[in-house]
Amino acid sequence: MVIRPDGEPSDVEQQKERDVIKDDSGGASQDVEAKPEFTTRPRRLLMIGRMLPGQESDVLAAHERLPFGVAAAAGIDAIEAFVGSGHYAMLLEIDADNAQESLAAYFNDPQVREFHAELRPLVSGLPIPEWEYVASDGPHKENASREDAARESGPTYSSADLPLAASMYRWKRDGSAQ
Repeated sequence: MVIRPDGEPSDVEQQKERDVIKDDSGGASQDVEAKPEFTTRPRRLLMIGRMLPGQESDVLAAHERLPFGVAAAAGIDAIEAFVGSGHYAMLLEIDADNAQESLAAYFNDPQVREFHAELRPLVSGLPIPEWEYVASDGPHKENASREDAARESGPTYSSADLPLAASMYRWKRDGSAQ
């Protein structure tokens, strides 16, 4: 079960409860044909890294210190981490209208930087804790002066520099839009 930083089940878990569709007689559930939906914004971002097999318990231990309060304050609704076969993945669910602002607030927080510094020896591809995250996608070009100032003060990175995959397509049995 995925738990949001506020302690409540994630939207995905709440939806699972509604996903069982009964026939008119109240009998067993049945599959429903539904067309997939393309997402209108990156609601789910998957950050992918490599790790050496056998380090899963160390990665899990580090996640016990993940700053959930910072994530919630940044507008991140849920975080889920995956390990296996030499891979690490962290899913960030963001329901805010501006995912870039949420990512900047999250990645630039000192507690998150400490968390990534602890994980970096175990997982490749994570943000460098000393670098500043700046939005650099098309809709955020109005932040160019802020980005330029940040670049003058030290190294920066953006979502384009991270091993991120954004959710672009999701099918659900009940046909609800995601």
